[in-house]
Parts: sequence; structure tokens; C-alpha cells
Amino acid sequence: MSSNKFSLVFFDLDGTLTDTSIDLANGVNYAMDKLGKPHIPPEKVTRFVGNGAKMLIKRCLPDADETFVEDAYKYFYEHYDKHLVDNTVLYPDIKEALPLLTDVVKTVVTNKPEGMSRKILAHFGITSHFVKIIGGDTLPTKKPAPDALLSMMSEFGVSKKHSLMVGDSIVDIETAKAADVPSLVVMYGFQNDGVEEANYTANSFKEVYNFIRTGKTG
Repeated sequence: MSSNKFSLVFFDLDGTLTDTSIDLANGVNYAMDKLGKPHIPPEKVTRFVGNGAKMLIKRCLPDADETFVEDAYKYFYEHYDKHLVDNTVLYPDIKEALPLLTDVVKTVVTNKPEGMSRKILAHFGITSHFVKIIGGDTLPTKKPAPDALLSMMSEFGVSKKHSLMVGDSIVDIETAKAADVPSLVVMYGFQNDGVEEANYTANSFKEVYNFIRTGKTG
């Protein structure tokens, strides 16, 4: 039996494990170029991340009709799928800390398509640390629906109080609430809107590691 405070952890990807901001913004702005729209700064693009790529494009083009959004999404996907890791990096300490959590069932639950997510994780050589990788297109539902969390708690026989959602956005907090598990929000990620609704916060992945082990960030 695990001696950790938490024995099943659901990690978000963008803004939690990986800083994908520049590559996402480049994909968005490729689409903007194709459609004659002005560029959107990376810091604004990242505020729109969390509910999947289609919603990202909708938020970048709030006044566009559905056909225009579909065209933009097509161009975004065309570019981004080929440039997933041009500028993307792991956040500090992640590559070192993951192997140390040997008795923790580690999973990824993201709204990014599963195929893209696997490519990014493979690029950094960390795929093997995760027993499950659930993307936005893996199941019929995606975050903030709790289905992925609930199914894995059942599969691995782990109680809600020993499970933990680690993310950077209100979407992750809402997912945790829907599954009735604690949430830990990383303050170094893309978004801090709604962070006051999280159960806990961490300023670095070292603090995430400590929290999984002991229930304390220090």
C-alpha cells in the first residue's frame, strides 16, 4: 500500500506539465494569417486554453460564425500538429520528480487530443511514467465532466480522498469538484482565474511533489 498522502494523481498537460504557450500561439496566428485576421499575443492565447482546441479558436474569434471558426480550426490544427514541440518545454523539476513517485498511479487528463498529447509526452521521454493518458477525444466527454476521474478511481480501486487533480485552470478545479476529489492548482501555469476555488495551490513542481507525498507543499 502506498505511504503517500495521495496514491492516484490526475495531471493536466498544458500549463501544468508542459509550457506549450508559444507553439499554441504560433498555431493560432498561422490560422489568423490564413484568414486575414490580426495576430493574438501568446499571453492572451494561453488565457483561452483549457476547454480544447475548438473552444480556443472560438475564444480567439468571438464574433466569427461557425463556418469561419471551422476554417480557423482546420488551419490551426494543420500547423500545430506539425510543430507541437518546436518551442514547448517541460516545467522545472518535472522530469526529475516523476520517477521518484514510483508508488503513485500517475495519469494525464487533458482536453488536448490524445494523439497530440502522446507525441508531446514522448518527445520529453516521460510517457512511461503515466499508466493512462486521457485526451479530449478519448472518451465521449471531456473536462470538466468527471468521467475520466471516476472511471480511473474505479479501475485502480482508489478512494476519492486518496485521489488528486493537479492542474492550472478553473476547468481542472471544476473537474475535481464534479468528481468530488481534491484539487491542487499550480500557480506557474497559464491561468489563475478562479484559483480561490481550488482546495490547494503550489508555486512549483517541487511543491506538487511534496504535496503528493505528505499533503503539504513545504
